[in-house]
Amino acid sequence: MKCFYHRADFDGHCSAAIVRNFAPLLSEEGCGLIGVDYGDDFGYVVDSVREGEVVFVVDFCFPTPIMAMLQLKTRLVWLDHHISAIRAMEDGGLDPVGMRSTTLAGCECCWEFFTEQLKYLLPALEGSPPPEAVRLLGRYDVWDIHRDPAVLQFQYGMRVLEDTNVETAQELWTSVLQGDPIFIAERCAEGEIVLRYIRTQDAKYCSAMAREIELAGHRVIALNRGMCNSQVFDSVWDPAKYDAMLAYSQRKDGRWVMSLYSDKPEMDVSELAKSFGGGGHEGAAGWHSDVAPSWVLTRFPRAS
Repeated sequence: MKCFYHRADFDGHCSAAIVRNFAPLLSEEGCGLIGVDYGDDFGYVVDSVREGEVVFVVDFCFPTPIMAMLQLKTRLVWLDHHISAIRAMEDGGLDPVGMRSTTLAGCECCWEFFTEQLKYLLPALEGSPPPEAVRLLGRYDVWDIHRDPAVLQFQYGMRVLEDTNVETAQELWTSVLQGDPIFIAERCAEGEIVLRYIRTQDAKYCSAMAREIELAGHRVIALNRGMCNSQVFDSVWDPAKYDAMLAYSQRKDGRWVMSLYSDKPEMDVSELAKSFGGGGHEGAAGWHSDVAPSWVLTRFPRAS
């Protein structure tokens, strides 16, 4: 049994932890975890799985041709919540076993899928909500951060830990799946301290670096910043002036990473990202490029 998971965020790692947790109930051999990300070379994927093997793809979707080959060769289970991937698979006529939802995070889809499928083996699982730490990670990934301050606190409390990789930090992910209240309280307390510092620094950074660009006919507030999220724009985001936020950066391998965000109901950034070869959610999406974006070489005024 194998599980391909999105290695770029906690939602993907948590999804993989859930698969690994329930795998012994499905197979004595357990489950091997393989982290993947958009922009990787996927040429190895189909050859890496056995004929008839159970293969999970969680919080992620390979290009449609690869998903089609996996469905033919293996017992594919696809658990995902990215609207662009769901649409692409529908357009390709593919509907693997699993669960898809645009209102739940990947880890929440995984929890609901397993508790539903395994309720006959373990009746106590039926209808059981996800552990609190899983809920907090999931709500962050679908950007449900305004109703519960603990969502952001826990996210940033997790980020300061030295090792959060699901394949190496097994004790950590055991605490997450157990919903350990002491662990959650510690992460939230540390996360709140981190958040206060980040908000101050983000405002300073945006004041000096944020600029307005035009992207496919849309007014976008752009920032040369890697490994961040839409919160970095809090001090300059104005939905009356802009359609979306864009964080762009260049990786050490030379590729450019573009991340789009918007909270405007009429703005689906997944469609905009798709036009550049990427995808994602309606409110958060992105793509990679081998060449520098045109605005990097263009002189334009700083946003007011």
